[in-house]
Amino acid sequence: MARFNEARRHLEKNGRVWPEQTPDSMGLVSWLRWQRYKYRTHKLNPRTMRLMDRLEMPWETTKLSDWDKSFQQLADFHRRHSTRMAGAEGLEWLALHTYQEDPEIGAWVLRQRKSYARGNLAPEHASRLEKLPAFTWAVISESWVSRYRQLLDGHGSDREEDDTPDHVYKETCMGRWMGAQRSLYRRGALEEAKVQLLEQAGIEWDTSVAVWTEMYDKLLEFHSKYGHCRVPHPYHPCPDLPRWVNKQRQALTEGTLNEQELQALGKLHFADDPDLSWMRRFHRLREFVKETGHTNVPKDHEAQPEIGSWMQLQRRAYRQGRLDQTKINMLEGLGFQWVAHDSDWQMHYHELRAPMTT
Repeated sequence: MARFNEARRHLEKNGRVWPEQTPDSMGLVSWLRWQRYKYRTHKLNPRTMRLMDRLEMPWETTKLSDWDKSFQQLADFHRRHSTRMAGAEGLEWLALHTYQEDPEIGAWVLRQRKSYARGNLAPEHASRLEKLPAFTWAVISESWVSRYRQLLDGHGSDREEDDTPDHVYKETCMGRWMGAQRSLYRRGALEEAKVQLLEQAGIEWDTSVAVWTEMYDKLLEFHSKYGHCRVPHPYHPCPDLPRWVNKQRQALTEGTLNEQELQALGKLHFADDPDLSWMRRFHRLREFVKETGHTNVPKDHEAQPEIGSWMQLQRRAYRQGRLDQTKINMLEGLGFQWVAHDSDWQMHYHELRAPMTT
């Protein structure tokens, strides 16, 4: 079994079982020739034949095909650069190198990848290629590699030291390229090799949380300096901040901020604007209506303790003519009752109707 194990190690390392004839390999070559002789003379037992078949033993002494010759050149290339290809950096080096030392073998690899993508590559050929260290089926174009090099050089990774406004950066070539990679990733259409390369470069696939946190920190600095969140436009220290603040105000009025964002902005008294505060309570009332089918929120309601009191304030403002028509329309759109006992009747009606509809 010693020679068999030696042959297996050679196959795993070089992609073929038969070694080149050198003084060091003559023992293995002689052993392989002896197995071939026993095969031809029908003296090879079935168990040994099965073991040799696992080594992809070439039983016939035909000349190497053009494919085998090219594969040997590729295997030699990978063997020469085995140190560079070791570990996670191997794929990155191979992608950036793109077989520049041997353009002919590089072109051959590209043809194999295209054949594999079309389903035209023989399974045994695919298997041998996949055993090579750092080999990938991804067709990584020169233009992609060029953009990736820019990313590694610091032009567009996380831009920690870059003061370019976000909306300007997105319109740059690198910004559009990064956006395209993220879009392909979300659709599951980005090759695994490119995913690995980009992750090694530190790309963040979901930038929404990181961008929100970054802009919140800018607003925190503004609030610490001026004591409020009314960022003027333009604001030269951070040109993107006014636009971001307006988006948060809109999200607050639409009820689309999550709880963490609400709490963070609440620490800055972001919602102290009367209209924003009104909209926040309105959206809480709307959620209550979705759950219960009526607008009669008790004053001591556990989930919405302040909405009952807020509703009384709306009724008082309505009676005194201080509630603008837009807000009146919004409340009436929820079935809001301006007289409290009408609201009580509505609540009891829904309680009575519930068993009938179940």
